[in-house]
Amino acid sequence: MTLLYVFWIFLQFPKLIHKKYRQLFFAKFRSISMPPKTRPRLWVHGVSLGEIKTAFPLLDHVEGYEIIATTGTPVALDAAKKNSKIAHSFYLPFDFPPLVKRSIAAIDPDLFILIETDFWPNLIASLDVPIILINGRLSSTAYRRWKQVPFIAKPLFSKITSAYMQTEVDRRRIEELGAPRAEVSCNLKFDRPVPRAVQKEDIVMLTCSHAGEEEMFLDAVGPVLGAWKIVIAPRRPERFDTVAALLKKRGISFARSSENRDAPCILIDQMGVLDTYYAKAKVVLIGASFIPGGAGHSPIEPLLHRAHVFFGEGMHKQRSIVDPLLENGLARTISMDALAEILRGIGEGGIEEKIASFFTLVRGEGQRIWEKVVQETILD
Repeated sequence: MTLLYVFWIFLQFPKLIHKKYRQLFFAKFRSISMPPKTRPRLWVHGVSLGEIKTAFPLLDHVEGYEIIATTGTPVALDAAKKNSKIAHSFYLPFDFPPLVKRSIAAIDPDLFILIETDFWPNLIASLDVPIILINGRLSSTAYRRWKQVPFIAKPLFSKITSAYMQTEVDRRRIEELGAPRAEVSCNLKFDRPVPRAVQKEDIVMLTCSHAGEEEMFLDAVGPVLGAWKIVIAPRRPERFDTVAALLKKRGISFARSSENRDAPCILIDQMGVLDTYYAKAKVVLIGASFIPGGAGHSPIEPLLHRAHVFFGEGMHKQRSIVDPLLENGLARTISMDALAEILRGIGEGGIEEKIASFFTLVRGEGQRIWEKVVQETILD
């Protein structure tokens, strides 16, 4: 196992040319330092921003615990630091036994909650407290890979005390991998307050885009360019310059969001600013859903900001979110070729109240799950 991790570290070397990645890489070798323990500690881990924010509705109902959060990205760490329920937040160190053991000794948790995924064998094996998986999911690819290494998967998943999974398929998969107790719960990402509405503008936004989608998007909005302002938010920071070069090649006047100036097209080249643009955008397209083999990203954030949300066929990793939205008419699956015609037909209002009512109806899952955690693990 240690040799595998050493090999993985070796594979990261080409990425170290990027300053931000290099800083993050070395930060995950640092030991966690904590003040003396004065009350029980709950350790929650979410690998990125979406997972950490998913934990917030549950943490709102936690009492009597000092909450420690770990994550894997700068934006997620910043969000954890801003949450008043979280006492301390850190990057999760790499899954090397010495780093893992030092982290567990420093945090000294009484309960460990993992959000969605990010199963680290050494971490799970070294924990000697109840382990709760919240909003769990296992893609077909991840499931297939874990099945190929039962000598790692069985000890890992059998350590999970309770697993609250997004779908029935996820529940069956994790039980087959060894989890002793699993059930399906409502997706915790729905348990979010709806932000205050702001005046919408004629903005169409492509968010979390992957290679190939920007070209498709620009071709599709060409007929309405001028009537609509466009915003593009690449998923990966290392693609900001690539998309900027594409816009220049197309002769499209644009500004980077970091320049803080207006233009017919805005290229978002910052992390943590998407909500600002979701709030103003009338239409948002979800990236990674229009390309072959795409798996999609969560449409929750733009929906919370009352945008008209559209995505392509590639949303199979988001079924527990997408299916209720489609059933309630809150989102649509489209082809990119149809975008211009759709934009011509977008009217004023109509969907805002529908979205607000939906999120009000599905709220409360965080409280329900925490009450079950208390009953099934802490009181056992």
